[in-house]
Amino acid sequence: MKLLSEIAWIIKNLRGVLYIREITEERLKFISKRFRYRNLGIPPSIDIEQKRPFIKLIYPSEVIEKFVLDFKSLALESIVLASCYVSPIVTFLKDYEDLKPFAIDEVKIERELNEKDLRLHLRIADYTVIDFYSWSTNFAYTCLREANIEEMIKERKRRVKQDKRRYWRIESKDGRTFISYLDLATFFSKRPRIKIDEEIKATLAIITAVVI
Repeated sequence: MKLLSEIAWIIKNLRGVLYIREITEERLKFISKRFRYRNLGIPPSIDIEQKRPFIKLIYPSEVIEKFVLDFKSLALESIVLASCYVSPIVTFLKDYEDLKPFAIDEVKIERELNEKDLRLHLRIADYTVIDFYSWSTNFAYTCLREANIEEMIKERKRRVKQDKRRYWRIESKDGRTFISYLDLATFFSKRPRIKIDEEIKATLAIITAVVI
């Protein structure tokens, strides 16, 4: 019960899951300033001693923990935990290169956002994950179990394309990536030896990554 109550509290108070490869004082100050009143989850494999605004995440089950550790990938761990905690990922542009292999679409921007626009689109990225969650996990689980891969990939890309309209205020054809749609289900579909059971379904959400 303690584990369940901890996870429930974290989900309620979480604004995002931080993926960071190079931990520096400058980067932590940058993040802390922008998330002063918002909690960011830290995967178990990332060692950050500073407390606020960071919260150490825990695996929701031993099955998921073992599943993640078998891959030996910090990027995959972060996406899995973002899916389990129904939350977007927050990352730096340089670190996003580790996440890009899991991306199925992107929103680009030509200008850097001010604080107001950044806060707004962080909320929108959160809504994207929440709105997709039930459908994306259940649909992917069914398709992977039934080996209906082509339909799964096609439908997920179609819905993501529709969702990108949320970002009409800032989206441009050129520029850098600001929002990325990450999808482990598509990644897993190319690795047929991976066993997808009921607990692993929680890792199959379409996740937004906000690249700051």
